[in-house]
Amino acid sequence: MPKSLLAPARWAVLIPALLIGSFALIACGNGDDDATDEEYVRDLCIATNDFLDALFEDLFELLFAAEFDPEAEEEFAEAAAGLFRDFADDLSGISTPPDVRQYHDQWVASIERVTQELEAGNIEAFEEFDEDLEFPQEIEDRLAAAAADVPECQELGMF
Repeated sequence: MPKSLLAPARWAVLIPALLIGSFALIACGNGDDDATDEEYVRDLCIATNDFLDALFEDLFELLFAAEFDPEAEEEFAEAAAGLFRDFADDLSGISTPPDVRQYHDQWVASIERVTQELEAGNIEAFEEFDEDLEFPQEIEDRLAAAAADVPECQELGMF
């Protein structure tokens, strides 16, 4: 029996992973200039908010349809791939503090791998996406302190 895409436990794992991953990506941006911690977390939170808004607005209905109609799975995979591609592109454009860049780049690469799987029609990639990115504690603490003063981060509860 196929796994349910709507299972609450899957969303409970997916959303925190996306939030953590988003934070990681923004912290490690690929922009030409180095960013301050505050600039980085602001850009990360904006990109994450945009991604989550699109995820819930654009994909929830398709996810529900794919649960009951195997032909809708392809449409869901294409839509999800587009959202993940946009998210990876947004994150790739974020400037990062120098010491977080490698973590950010690793997270972007993991999102790009999920995107490729979704583009190939593998909706399991969406379900299984639970990679998170961990910073060394001192970087995580520093970014969390910066995020405390960033209004765009307040609603996410990432920090």
